[in-house]
Amino acid sequence: MGEIEKLVEELENQLKINPEIVNEIESVVKVSLKDTKEEYILFLKGKNPYVTQEKINNVDCLIQIDTKDFIKLANNKLNTTMAYMTGKLKVKGNIAIALKLQEILQKYNAN
Repeated sequence: MGEIEKLVEELENQLKINPEIVNEIESVVKVSLKDTKEEYILFLKGKNPYVTQEKINNVDCLIQIDTKDFIKLANNKLNTTMAYMTGKLKVKGNIAIALKLQEILQKYNAN
């Protein structure tokens, strides 16, 4: 299992254990990994938030980022604002949600 798969699995586990952290977001976020073309949907709504790779087109925020940068973001080694300003992170939709993503990932980070 690769690093991104481990990160996503841990995020899924933490969402099940501690779903209230996403209460303030109430959004659906698509993370599109530019280098691998993989997409993850972060369904951050309600009492049962989850992560899926299902094709969902109606999202509140689309984030495009390389895998290595997404991993850095999740491990607090890359700031969302800096990543956005330097072009490492591209956003379509609600940018406030994208900026909150780092906070959510850090709360769930098991490292």
